[in-house]
Amino acid sequence: SLDDCPKEFPLPYKSGEYPKKYDYEGGFPQDFIWGMGTASYQIEGGYRQDGRGASIWDTFSGADTVGMPGGDCSYCCKEAPCPINEAMADKGATGNVACDHYNMWKTDIALMKSMGLKYYRFSIAWTRLIPTGKLKDGVNPKGIKFYNQLIDGLLEAGITPFVTLFHWDL
Repeated sequence: SLDDCPKEFPLPYKSGEYPKKYDYEGGFPQDFIWGMGTASYQIEGGYRQDGRGASIWDTFSGADTVGMPGGDCSYCCKEAPCPINEAMADKGATGNVACDHYNMWKTDIALMKSMGLKYYRFSIAWTRLIPTGKLKDGVNPKGIKFYNQLIDGLLEAGITPFVTLFHWDL
């Protein structure tokens, strides 16, 4: 309960007064699951491949969404392509290619297996599954195939998949 939360928190260290040793106590439960996690926009790339639609991250980063399903910009900047959002720290950085996981997923799974990874959390790019964002407009079979192959490949490699249904990618 909230009554169990600490009432005071330690202040930040002053510049140059960082500790030389960190004391801690406690630990993780014996059945705690250690793994690795990713976010679809940050790794998949393939932003114009196989019917993927425009995402909110594409419009935020200023990626060219002209002609993409769902890329009509009626909900954001009103005129495609959207300009790079002023809040972008690294102007011009997009997820257009990213780590190219969409095309390199077999290699990525081989790397995960080679490092002994047992658990992998990844997110779904809904624009890959429902390109316009409207179910009535249809589902993208190539997007479904990609995630099915990814999950099957992980299982074949002895890696348990954990799917994040929403990680800020619509």
